[in-house]
Amino acid sequence: IVEKIGKEFVGKKFYIPKEIEYGLPLSEKQMCGNIPNNTIITTKDNMFVGVYWNEGYDVTDLDLSGISTSGQKYGWNSDYYSRNGGIAYSGDMTSPGKDGATEYLMVRDTVEEDGVEIVDVTVNGFRSEEEYKFDIIVGLSDQDDIGKKAMMTPSSLTFAGERKTTSRGNSLGLIVIQGDTKKFVFSPSETSNLRVSRNNEARQVATNGSMIHKINHSLTLNKFIELLGGEVVHEREEEVVDLSPQKITKDFFNLIF
Repeated sequence: IVEKIGKEFVGKKFYIPKEIEYGLPLSEKQMCGNIPNNTIITTKDNMFVGVYWNEGYDVTDLDLSGISTSGQKYGWNSDYYSRNGGIAYSGDMTSPGKDGATEYLMVRDTVEEDGVEIVDVTVNGFRSEEEYKFDIIVGLSDQDDIGKKAMMTPSSLTFAGERKTTSRGNSLGLIVIQGDTKKFVFSPSETSNLRVSRNNEARQVATNGSMIHKINHSLTLNKFIELLGGEVVHEREEEVVDLSPQKITKDFFNLIF
C-alpha cells in the first residue's frame, strides 16, 4: 500500500473537522453518498441525527425511530422525549411538501441523567416505491435551537449522506453516550421489510457488542493518513487537502480501493 499510494499522502496536510473520524471503506459499496460507513462523529454539544427526503426521492412518508438498549423507543408511535428530556423526537412528517421533510432525534446534555447508553436510529418507509432514497443527516450545535417551527437549524447541519434502498426498514447507525460525550456511528444497513419499527431484543444485544467493538478497534481514515506519512489538521490552511464533509468525494477514496 505504501509503495502504491504513499506518495499521495507523504508530507501532505489533510483537513478533517475535529469532530469527525472517517471510516476506511474497502469498496464503494461501503459508502453512503460521499461518506464512508463506520464514520464516527463525536461531540459534547447537542447532536441531531435523522433523515431528509423530498418529492423526487420516490417516498412520501418516512418514520424515524430510536430504540435504546434498555428497550425505550422514541418516535411517532411511542415516546417523544426521554425521562429528563435528553432525547427529543422532532415529530411525524407524513409528506415532504415543496421544501422536503425531515425527522430526527436531538440528543442533549441531560441524556446522561436519563441513563441512556446506546440508541439504534432506524427509519421505515411507511409509504414508498419499491426502491427509494433518503439523506441521512447529522447536525451539531452548542445551542438548544428549540422553537415552535424547528429544533434543528440549517447552520447546525454537519453532513448529509444519500442512501438508496429497497427495504422498508433501515438502520442509520448508533448514538452512543459515554459520560458527557455523544458519538454517532454512521453505519447504514437494511434491517426488515416492516412499515413500522419494532423493539428487537436480539438486535439490541448484537448492537451493544459488535458495534461498540467497531468504535474502539476500527482503523479510521484519519489514522490511515498518518500511517502513510500525512498529517491530519483541524484548521483550514493553505496547501491543505480539504476533506470536510462538504468537500470529500468518492474520487478521493479511489486511491484506496
